Amino acid sequence: MKTSKLAVFHANGLPFTYETVPVPALREGEILIRNEYVTLCRSDLNTFSGKRMEKTPTILGHEIVGVIDDLAPGAPTRDCRGTELRRGDRVTWAIYASNPDSWMARNGIPQKGPDLFKYGHEQINPASTLHGGLAEYCVLRRHRPVTGRRVLRLRTFRLGI
Repeated sequence: MKTSKLAVFHANGLPFTYETVPVPALREGEILIRNEYVTLCRSDLNTFSGKRMEKTPTILGHEIVGVIDDLAPGAPTRDCRGTELRRGDRVTWAIYASNPDSWMARNGIPQKGPDLFKYGHEQINPASTLHGGLAEYCVLRRHRPVTGRRVLRLRTFRLGI
């Protein structure tokens, strides 16, 4: 069985715990990502410092780049720009997953839909564990925009400090 290490945030002032969890079987339409890069943005820092309250425990980090490890039946075969998606492709995705048929989505604001799921902001529970950047893997739910390898070109820079 494949497992994933993760850094769990519990509350402001408490240390992260490091845990290993099983990688769940993918459900219809999901994609398993092996995380490569994550940034911690202002919302993560505000959660960490206690200025923003999130459901905990959680896995912080929603600005993630990773590689497709597995595609469940019904997973998209093309990214949001029409590029083919395959195992081994480097991708990034939107912070949210939301039903594209909801009223909010049809009116241009899917990130406010009634069934909204936000990566890096959700509580860990038995049915949902891998949804943040401070983990080895992330499960991408159905209905989340993905950008694939031909659009995404990462460059790393060495700072001369």
